[in-house]
Amino acid sequence: MSKARNKFLIINEENVNDHFLVRNEFHKALAKEKLIEEISLDDELIEINEKRERTPNLKQVKITELNYANEKFKIEKIWRINLEEEIFGISTSGKTTEIALLVLQKYLESNSYRLNIILVELKSSLQPRKSKSGKIISSSLDEIHEKFRDTMNRMYMLLTLNNYGNPDKNYNRSSIHIDFKGAIFYDRNEIKEADIRNDNEQTFYDIFEGKIEGKRNLLTCSTILSDNDKTKVKFFNGMDNQGSITVKIEDLLF
Repeated sequence: MSKARNKFLIINEENVNDHFLVRNEFHKALAKEKLIEEISLDDELIEINEKRERTPNLKQVKITELNYANEKFKIEKIWRINLEEEIFGISTSGKTTEIALLVLQKYLESNSYRLNIILVELKSSLQPRKSKSGKIISSSLDEIHEKFRDTMNRMYMLLTLNNYGNPDKNYNRSSIHIDFKGAIFYDRNEIKEADIRNDNEQTFYDIFEGKIEGKRNLLTCSTILSDNDKTKVKFFNGMDNQGSITVKIEDLLF
């Protein structure tokens, strides 16, 4: 049995040998429970598997070429947030995407970073949702929009756990911009414009159809921080015979 240790939020006492700093220990616990995993840039790929559907057509997404760099920036770190992990008191009852990928890119000509928070959703089909009487009441797009909102709220909470002012990480003298991105992987689409029932669905549908030219494909989400929060959105398909879609990490930095 491990002995009890004094817990601290911050330590300014001398001769504290066996201290328990809550922030650090909580990070360790989340890693042990596999909620947050740091991905090595030397790994061949990241695999995301569909777990919810019993017989999904789209079974897997593979993300490759993780150690990406160009003349403007390089990827420094990638974290995988396994949002569907069941952890007592931590898991939420709200809907979330399969995972979130945090991709930290460093700009080479300045002392700044961008943290891309990529919300990854897998759908075998995009389709209208009907009532028992057969009336169309919403669609998969509305469901995904709700998942984006709930996941953004959860990510805001998790982001506050890290000490970005830690001089050991060299972030205390830098700016870190946050960009939310929604990456929807799907096999087939069964939604028609006549099925759309609200403004957010219409914007989502217009992005899917490529109708928003010259704009940034932004979807509005009402989060805990803003009623007018934004996430960029991009759709991916092209499933192979094994039920997998493969993309490069740079394709997710849109």
